Amino acid sequence: ASTDSAASTQTAITGADGSFKLEGLRPGTVALGQVRAAGYADLMASALMGGTGWGEVAAGETTNVEVKLDPGASVTGRVIAVGPDGSRSPVAGAQVAVLTMMAGLTGYPTAVSGEDGSFRVDGVRPGQVSIVASAPRYVVPNPTDEASQLTVPASGGTVEKDIFLSSAGAVEGVVTNSKGVPVSGARVRATAAAGMFGGGRGGGRGGMGGMGGIVRMLLPNGTGGTVLSDAEGRYRVETVAADEKMIVVAEADEYVASESEPFTVKAGETARTDLVLQ
Repeated sequence: ASTDSAASTQTAITGADGSFKLEGLRPGTVALGQVRAAGYADLMASALMGGTGWGEVAAGETTNVEVKLDPGASVTGRVIAVGPDGSRSPVAGAQVAVLTMMAGLTGYPTAVSGEDGSFRVDGVRPGQVSIVASAPRYVVPNPTDEASQLTVPASGGTVEKDIFLSSAGAVEGVVTNSKGVPVSGARVRATAAAGMFGGGRGGGRGGMGGMGGIVRMLLPNGTGGTVLSDAEGRYRVETVAADEKMIVVAEADEYVASESEPFTVKAGETARTDLVLQ
């Protein structure tokens, strides 16, 4: 049976013979096992979506797991901001991620760009992947675009790929109730009008609906995040995708959630959208 000292997550470092032991785990199914080692592709063994994972952990017993790692590759490059006038400049501190279709379930290797925009992502598995980056005030590239995709060879090695970011817009407004009284502390976020899997209100352009919209939610600074309205009901969301159909959603306790009509905003500009909670 589970005890207060049992944990749902544990880590360990392998010994000289490759052995490891994770102790104090909570009994039950191992939802996700992860192994990372320099020079090898990250391994994620998931019990989700029909996967086998690492099986079950029983109280007082030890489950034996044999892990086989594949050669890993590295992706290097620079994160570069492209201005409206075509000017280019390095982006420091951008979160770089190498993604597969299962990234939301299994995790993904990442890196942070340096002062000159350079990055190196290690532990990349061979095959077709997408590489994107997120940073405040910039739009996350669409991972389904050809420009974001690359093929990692089975032999590993190093693949070079630069990432180009365009400036984002912003949206601001006021949240009120049906009587026109400002609602303080409302949770406000901007999201693609196309919805998570393409349909949804407004139809969107199709570009960042689907996988792209999911990616924005996964990455730090991928969206403007959720902000709270102030005492006068005012809000402002940064890092809104430019030139795409977006909506603003507002939620608050004791109110029905409200969403705006679809809108677009230019890079570097701010759109205005007020919302009324019923």
